[in-house]
Amino acid sequence: MKLPTRLRTLTPLALLACLLLGCNLVQPIRKEIEKASAPQLLTSPDGKLQLTVPVGWRNDPELHAEAGLRASNRLSEMYAIVLTQSKDDFAEKVTLEAFTDLTRQQVLSNINAPDATAPVAATVAKHPALQYTVRGVVENIKVVYLITVVETNTSFHQILTWTLHSRFDQNWHTLDEVTQSFREISSTPPVRQGSPAAPPPPPAAPRRKRP
Repeated sequence: MKLPTRLRTLTPLALLACLLLGCNLVQPIRKEIEKASAPQLLTSPDGKLQLTVPVGWRNDPELHAEAGLRASNRLSEMYAIVLTQSKDDFAEKVTLEAFTDLTRQQVLSNINAPDATAPVAATVAKHPALQYTVRGVVENIKVVYLITVVETNTSFHQILTWTLHSRFDQNWHTLDEVTQSFREISSTPPVRQGSPAAPPPPPAAPRRKRP
């Protein structure tokens, strides 16, 4: 049987795909594969904050009730939330350093056996930031937090990412990438209820393997 001219111009592999799947199916399948392998842009419900997370991550509302953004890759035990406080809630003398100290002390008080590094200067989306790590125990699980406090024109944002102690070395780069992807896309401060120094949530309990 003589093949149509359109099929005769295809490479052997493309021809095989067309014969097995139908040429009209190849392009949609390719698009789905590309979509599944692309980073995902997450936007807060109020449309004012964004994070870009890698493949394997998803929006995870269960992590924290008050966080504007919540994402995780539970298979790799990586988690991230963003807590935001309007600068209107503080006196003008409250600087990035002062806010970081306030929230850092609150974090340390909610972790057993905390071991924290001193905050170091950083930049996130061209905004000044301070970043530090905290190692400790939460609900009998050893965890490491990578915490970054970002100051924008209107708000202080706490970007809290964490993973299991045993996985921090391999997951640190990804947690930092998620942190660096943070964007404030509105000059109006997001509305947030509760304490400005709300502690991070405990990590999700590891899943037990079935016998």
